[in-house]
Amino acid sequence: MHLDFESMDNTVDKLAENNPDFVAGYHKNKVLTVLGVHHEGATGVVRMNGEIQPGAVVKVIDGKKSAIADSAAIYSMYLMPGLHILEATNAMGHKQRKTIEVSHRKMLVVDFDLE
Repeated sequence: MHLDFESMDNTVDKLAENNPDFVAGYHKNKVLTVLGVHHEGATGVVRMNGEIQPGAVVKVIDGKKSAIADSAAIYSMYLMPGLHILEATNAMGHKQRKTIEVSHRKMLVVDFDLE
């Protein structure tokens, strides 16, 4: 993927006076992109019968990591490369487990459809 940073920089820098935090965040993230630093783990949506499940908890079984799905039922968690068992649970206790294999520098899309 080719990103035209020169054009993006010019556009973003016009926002500096009114949105300094946004501009600072843009430049920090640009450095990560240019250097090729990437995250690894899982991200996805939690649903039940096609309905999104905001507030659902996704946790790593036998681990100490968990994430709470946001208002759009999207969760993200950073994980070390290797095999992991994830479990999503909604407020009513409906669950689903999935075994995933995280690769170096890859964010897997792992959606859940609770039973």
